[in-house]
Amino acid sequence: MSGNGTDQACGAHADGAGDDQQRRGKFQFLDDEELENLKPPAWLIEGILPEQATATLVGKSGDYKSFVALDLASCVATGTPWLGHYPVKRGLVVYIVAEGAGGFSKRIRAWKLYHRFDGRAGVRFLPHPVQLTRREGKDVNELLRVLGELPEPPVLIIIDTQARCTVGADEDKAKDMGLFVDAVARIREEFGACTLTVHHTGWRSNGRERGSSAVRAAADTVILVEKQKDGIVRLTCEKQKDADEFDSITLCPCTIDLGDGNSSLVLQRVSEVGDSGKPRSPDDVSGSERRLLSMLVAHGEQGVPRKALVGDGFTEDQLKKLIPPLRTKGLLGALGRKNQQVFITEKGLAALGHTSESPAS
Repeated sequence: MSGNGTDQACGAHADGAGDDQQRRGKFQFLDDEELENLKPPAWLIEGILPEQATATLVGKSGDYKSFVALDLASCVATGTPWLGHYPVKRGLVVYIVAEGAGGFSKRIRAWKLYHRFDGRAGVRFLPHPVQLTRREGKDVNELLRVLGELPEPPVLIIIDTQARCTVGADEDKAKDMGLFVDAVARIREEFGACTLTVHHTGWRSNGRERGSSAVRAAADTVILVEKQKDGIVRLTCEKQKDADEFDSITLCPCTIDLGDGNSSLVLQRVSEVGDSGKPRSPDDVSGSERRLLSMLVAHGEQGVPRKALVGDGFTEDQLKKLIPPLRTKGLLGALGRKNQQVFITEKGLAALGHTSESPAS
């Protein structure tokens, strides 16, 4: 009888060979050769954000974290190189605006004016918190449902901020933050998206995010945003799990006139050295020159009266020092009586990483 039982067992195994994949379940071993042949992570933003990564963007309140996140989102959605320098993989982006949704309207308009973009960019905004405190939580299930109704899977999901999406959880406890990490992982796994969580640093943290280290430990990428005393913003890669950490990036906040009495900001990359790694040449653009040119982008060829720039981030003395060298370099033009109407030239747009055409339509 034992032989017969063995034959039956073997037969049952053979009969079920076609269903082997289903019976193996989620735990499947790889041998060393299979592991060696796994493809390395591809980039969503070259050298900055890997595809399908778990990423965190951290910084103090008021240090432009959300401006950085919105810029990342808009560039990925439109296929625009980030900061005019880093290639992106274009795709649908979801942005959970869990706090301060009212201020995003002006920021989006400023981004479009600065980048000369018309139409719908392709970022889907969810203007209220989603509680991500349990993998099978009610809000997580509902979010997965509405994400599944989008016309295509998102490639980037931004959670802004962690605190507003973990109400009731203790951010100092590894257990609570482990549940948050698990909830975010479910969303990422379901759609194969990169998730970027925006979080605050503590007042005395020396650049470290608030709360348990469980979130950083689970992250593939951690980016620190710091506003310097002179107003310049610096991005530092604190962690890049499967690649080299990128060099620090220096950004300049630039005011964009929205044309209706309102204004907002965009962040412009400032090169400390040329892209070749060599020091700046006399034709390179300084931070102040770049800020002035950036303010003129939205005005196009008609330009703006020079006096309108006074009090909007510049003094008359500063303009006297900035405008002549920019005209000499061919980056800025002037019109009208006594050249009082100034505008950015095609060469000036190129210096900022723009073309005369919209980057996407």
